[in-house]
Amino acid sequence: TLFKGWQIQPHSRTVQGELCKALTQRFAGQPIRLLGASRTDTGVHARGQAAHCDLPIDALDGDAVALLEHQINRILPDDVRVFDLRVAPPPKAWQTEQDLPWHAIANSRGKVYEYALTARRGSQDPLSRLYRAHVAHTPIDLGVLDQTLSRSITGVRVLLATRERESTSPPPEGRDDALHP
Repeated sequence: TLFKGWQIQPHSRTVQGELCKALTQRFAGQPIRLLGASRTDTGVHARGQAAHCDLPIDALDGDAVALLEHQINRILPDDVRVFDLRVAPPPKAWQTEQDLPWHAIANSRGKVYEYALTARRGSQDPLSRLYRAHVAHTPIDLGVLDQTLSRSITGVRVLLATRERESTSPPPEGRDDALHP
């Protein structure tokens, strides 16, 4: 994408910056601070990023939340969207004991990383160029790639697909979550 990552940076377009601008505009110029559960670097994309903010309103019911999501999305540029806007859930017991609210970082349950690569000769598909790394001008041995990733990344789920064939063979022992070509 054309973003310099998630977190606000001086003189750079970021996802957090676009969201804060839209929220500030929606709330009549009152600055709204937004905190994401995680960050991304330039060229990295987050789908399903959780974030929280305190809004200058007392309460929201279901209809008002849906309307607010619609209003924010009307203000945002086309390459940023808010999905599943909702009132924050109650804090966990440890947060309540310390009089702390629900928090996007503290209440995050984890992250999932996906890496999309185009490994083929020739030019990369222009429609996917912003979302895939073009890594080879010569064929890649997908079996070697899978073995390397399996040894070097704990908990990895490797999905390798080719146009030439689909595998119906079972995954290697101990790797019931892998699909191999």
